[in-house]
Amino acid sequence: MRIVHISDWHWRFRSVPEADLYVCTGDMYDNYPVAVRNSWTKWKIDPQRERELQSADARVFVDRGGFRQWLGSPDAPVVCVRGNHDFADLTPLFDGCNLVHEFVDNEAIEVLGLRVTGHRGIPHILGTWSDEVDRAQLLERVRRMPSSDLFVTHYPPAGVLDYEVLRGRIESYGLDGMREMLEERMSIHGIHCFGHIHGCGGIVKEFGPGSVIGGEGPWRTYSNAACHVNVIEL
Repeated sequence: MRIVHISDWHWRFRSVPEADLYVCTGDMYDNYPVAVRNSWTKWKIDPQRERELQSADARVFVDRGGFRQWLGSPDAPVVCVRGNHDFADLTPLFDGCNLVHEFVDNEAIEVLGLRVTGHRGIPHILGTWSDEVDRAQLLERVRRMPSSDLFVTHYPPAGVLDYEVLRGRIESYGLDGMREMLEERMSIHGIHCFGHIHGCGGIVKEFGPGSVIGGEGPWRTYSNAACHVNVIEL
């Protein structure tokens, strides 16, 4: 099985290779910040304005062919979750595609024999973006995730593809405790797809003896597709 994972395109679309399953982990829309005078931020985000303009963008995008024109396998199933830059749902972008589900709060579904779950949210940053959640509350959301083969979130766990290098310093943005909780719920070959952190985008990382030919035991795959297209071969 081939899973193709995309994330954090910010309205910069590109062709995607053939797949058995597509996973989209959010931040697909562009944003429309409003300039603010006499403020250190110089701009602000108006959620209602974002929803209206992003929804209008989605209608134009679909009228011009939508996501279907970019997929190497236009009829393959798609699952998705929105990111903190997505104030409008992603579902309209996949009009005409085989969209199976857009995750909100740990729904459990089955696709091609895989158990899949996911939820919205990111660890709180400034309170400016969509779906920012207090870290303790977000960890409780992780705790409620059902056992699955594939986990879909916008944000990463702490310590796995979660860092940016800013002004010469390494800054980590993952959620503490998430990795341990997910690995308790993962099947023998568990996968976690996410984005959000651009500095680690385009990387698929594997852990465990199962990643060695002839090895035994659990095989954990983590995919950060921020600004990229990742291919995961099962």
